[in-house]
Amino acid sequence: LGGAPRLAEVVARSPHVLDAAIDPTLAARGRGYAARIAVVAQNARSAEEFLDSVRDIAREEKFLVGLRTLSQALDPAEAGHAYSDLADAIVQASLARVESDFRREYGLVPGGRCVVVGMGKLGSREMTAASDLDLVLAYDFDEDRPDSDGPRGLHAVQYYTRLTQRLVSALTVSTRRGGLYEVD
Repeated sequence: LGGAPRLAEVVARSPHVLDAAIDPTLAARGRGYAARIAVVAQNARSAEEFLDSVRDIAREEKFLVGLRTLSQALDPAEAGHAYSDLADAIVQASLARVESDFRREYGLVPGGRCVVVGMGKLGSREMTAASDLDLVLAYDFDEDRPDSDGPRGLHAVQYYTRLTQRLVSALTVSTRRGGLYEVD
């Protein structure tokens, strides 16, 4: 850790990450981030618990990718893919959680749909442990029925603008477990 101050900082703040580092299945574990985050998302009783749990997973997995890169078990290109896969899984799970919570208040836009597109280092699969996320949310809806059907209906443009704001907040807000990503 003397040669990797960022990893040492993670251990100082979250010593439990060392448990994962000494796990004998570490090398075979691969990058099943989406499945791990899906379990956390399903079991989270509140938005705050979800946000904290995702931050814990991100910190642990970034530490493991860094450790595997430092020990040359991963080359830099593979590390970039691993960091990108992790971010992709986090963005997907965060969007699903935000949409679920948002739907309770504002309903759904009939025929509406959206997708998050990763740009920059995420889009090129070249992320590092310190990379930010460059995201674009693209959406579509039926222009003949532009209002959501919830208790507090919104026009689709407002709906997707607020949904985007909540997604960015979920990815950037600092919780008691710290921050996650900077988002552009």
